[in-house]
Amino acid sequence: MKDILQYKNGLNNLELGKMSAREQDIFFYILFLLSKNKLAPLEIKFSELKKRIDGQYTNNKQLGNTIRKMVKKFQSTVQEYQIEEGKYCIFNVLEDTTVDVKNGIITTSLKKAFRELLEIEEKSKCYMSIDLKEMCNLKSSYLKILYRYLKQWDNVGKATIKIQDFKKILDIPEAYRFYDIDRRILIPAIEEFKDIFKGFSIEKNNSNTKGKKIDEITFTWQRVVKKKTKKQEDREQEKNITAAKKIFNKEVAVEKTIKAEKEIANLKAEERLAEIVKTNLSNNVAEEPIIEVTSDKYMEIYNDYLKANNIEHSVYVKKAFDIINKNKVRIKENKKAF
Repeated sequence: MKDILQYKNGLNNLELGKMSAREQDIFFYILFLLSKNKLAPLEIKFSELKKRIDGQYTNNKQLGNTIRKMVKKFQSTVQEYQIEEGKYCIFNVLEDTTVDVKNGIITTSLKKAFRELLEIEEKSKCYMSIDLKEMCNLKSSYLKILYRYLKQWDNVGKATIKIQDFKKILDIPEAYRFYDIDRRILIPAIEEFKDIFKGFSIEKNNSNTKGKKIDEITFTWQRVVKKKTKKQEDREQEKNITAAKKIFNKEVAVEKTIKAEKEIANLKAEERLAEIVKTNLSNNVAEEPIIEVTSDKYMEIYNDYLKANNIEHSVYVKKAFDIINKNKVRIKENKKAF
């Protein structure tokens, strides 16, 4: 199972001191273990760190010394990141840290401001993921920093950066010429990143057509679609279900509306037909005297009328017929046969 650490993009902008390659491995694994512990204070065994960084340390004294150097660098470096326009947060990384070399235990926790960089909100899009095994396998501290920077753009597959910004992010000495950057960082990156970033390539750009000086670098690779968290997947599924219900309810509502409109149309048609029958009957039977007929005979008269006027039977037609003949025809009971 991969050890994946997620954090906000702002962490890449911090000055974490001139950490060696091994110090970077240890620091990010400590962050990983703290994040698994919901960022609460934690006792971390040296054996846990040794197991995860492939036995680079043979004894507790070596590992303890490296951790102590790393912690001192953090405690002497004040961090700052921009929260929003004109608003900054200034802090240290670690709370008081105890390094117990004899028993092989480090006890530490993170400052509140730094913890916030590891707290990924459900709706947040400004976060990134790194595979700690991949990062630990990289040889130089420069490549480890570059790896984390490029991972920030994994869902884009492209990152262009000015040389001055590149030097600042990787903490490259100002005395380095581009030849040194190419030899010590870019050429090794092509070799070591080929299995991490598919189709990885580097383009050295010169925006000034009059000179040959390289002023920016473009990295390109096959973009990776950011995987959604379980909460995000559940939330999206809930949205899809809600949307499907709305569509279904809308379709049902439309179907009911069409059905109701048809029923109203049929009702109006039958009412019109009944009115016609009423008019016809008024014209044809209004002047006739009251007659007595049996119910069977009455139905014969009704059926004859339908045929004569080419009208189909319906409840409304029959009702209109009855209303018109109410004072013209008296229905008597059929004689029962004995």
